[in-house]
Amino acid sequence: MDTNIKIRLVEISDAQDLQRNIYSQNSLNQVEENINNSLAEMKKDESIHYVAEVDQEVVGNMKVVFNQHILHRHRAELFDVVVDTKYQGKGIARLLFNECKKTCIEKGILILETSVRGGTPAEEVYRKLGFVQYGKLPRGIAEPWGKKKAFDQVFFYLNLD
Repeated sequence: MDTNIKIRLVEISDAQDLQRNIYSQNSLNQVEENINNSLAEMKKDESIHYVAEVDQEVVGNMKVVFNQHILHRHRAELFDVVVDTKYQGKGIARLLFNECKKTCIEKGILILETSVRGGTPAEEVYRKLGFVQYGKLPRGIAEPWGKKKAFDQVFFYLNLD
């Protein structure tokens, strides 16, 4: 694993790297808007948004949103888990996840949830991280770009207690 990997909170100055390496389907303005939304949510303690940096370039992203419903405050959901293809398989997703997991445990989160496109390597990544599949929604994810592919949405959870 590369010792130059740094996990830290997202900053607005990360927009160009995120757009180039993670969200190439989005415009720079869209990425900046997403970062600003994350910063506002973090200020209100509604989410946490980490990035992975290698040699001062952002190459990975992971966001956790804390459930605000009174009956579900013990739950949080992982979103936007993406590592630049050039850096996949180097443990970056695990480092991001470990930081998110640590934050969730500190906040009293007991269940971490996520979902992925079925039939993609992400399914195996979550299994390796200890997540358990609990459901599947056929054609639950539809990409609005390119060939407008539809995927089954596979749901996972991880008990943190």
